[in-house]
Amino acid sequence: MFRKKRAFIALLALALLVVGFYFVYFVASFWLFRPKVVVITNLSGHSATVVWVSRKKEPGFVLYSKSRFVKALPYPFNMWLMSVAYDDRDLASAALKRAKKNPFSRPVKIKIKQAGSYYVHSVTLRNLDPNTRYYFKLGNGFLWYSRASKIMVDPF
Repeated sequence: MFRKKRAFIALLALALLVVGFYFVYFVASFWLFRPKVVVITNLSGHSATVVWVSRKKEPGFVLYSKSRFVKALPYPFNMWLMSVAYDDRDLASAALKRAKKNPFSRPVKIKIKQAGSYYVHSVTLRNLDPNTRYYFKLGNGFLWYSRASKIMVDPF
């Protein structure tokens, strides 16, 4: 009897710890990583650019998906279900480094090894499907902001 009660108390403490962690994480995400300005530009049939200004110099990423449900999931769980887009300057820097190593190589997917820190972020979402609504989160790699963030891509 005593073991069952002790196990129940341990599970309850663990559940409260997890809930408390996510509460603090969501409050921190809202107050610490809240962009000053968010603008969606360059909408085309297969791409869109998200531009925002952060309060301090930090890396910039966008997680995006077609599913509204994925946007509502807490941070570690939605990473595997959403696509990630990097700041355009980080992509250009990685492509330039790759071209310097082997200028005659065929184009492949560029891997970002180190993200730069900026105040103004410009992230282009590529290979989007026309007539599709996408949900996205802005972030710095740890904290994410997703208030009223969706894009409808129209074909041209």
